[in-house]
Amino acid sequence: MSRRILIALLGVLLVAALAGAGTFAYFSDTETSTGNTFTVGTIDISVDGENPWTKTFELEDLKPCETGTITFVVTNVGTNPADIYKHLTVTELAGGAHPESEWAEDPDDTINNIDEVMDYAILVNDASIYTGTVASANCNEILLGQLAPGASMTVVQTYHLQAGVTNWAQGDKMTFDIEVLAKQVVPE
Repeated sequence: MSRRILIALLGVLLVAALAGAGTFAYFSDTETSTGNTFTVGTIDISVDGENPWTKTFELEDLKPCETGTITFVVTNVGTNPADIYKHLTVTELAGGAHPESEWAEDPDDTINNIDEVMDYAILVNDASIYTGTVASANCNEILLGQLAPGASMTVVQTYHLQAGVTNWAQGDKMTFDIEVLAKQVVPE
C-alpha cells in the first residue's frame, strides 16, 4: 500500500470518527442557582434612642458627700450580638471659680485634681460593674455586658465627691467625655 493511500485512509477514518462522535448522545442534567446574595451583619447601638448620641450632661454645684447621677439606656439596633463598653475620658481639670475661702489652701489655684477625689461607680441593670475614682476609670474601657440584637441595658453612673474634700476644690471644674462602644462578640 502506498503511502498516499495510507494517509487518505487515515484521513477518512478520522473524519468518520469525528462525525460519529457528534452523533452520540449522553444523558445529562444541570441545576442552576441564580440571584444569590451575601449580606454582612451590623454592629450598631443607640443611646437613649439617639444614633448618633449627642446628649450632654452637667453635674453642677456638687459639695463634699454629694452624689451626681447620669443614667442612659443602650440598645443594640444592629443584627449581631455585641459586647458593650464604656470609656470615660477626662478632657480638662480646671480651677474654675477661685473664691477667697480657697486661697488659704490653694493660693495660686493650681490644685485641680478633683478626678482623684471623685468616687465613680457604674451599675448596669442594677448590678454593680465598676467602683473606683474618676481618675482610676479615666481612659479605660469598662465592659458593661453583652447585648443581643434588639436588647437594651440601663447604665447608671454615680459621681460622689468624697467627704474629706476641703476648700481647695471650691469652684474647680472637670470636663469629660463619655463614649459607649459596641464590639463584635468574638466566637469561642
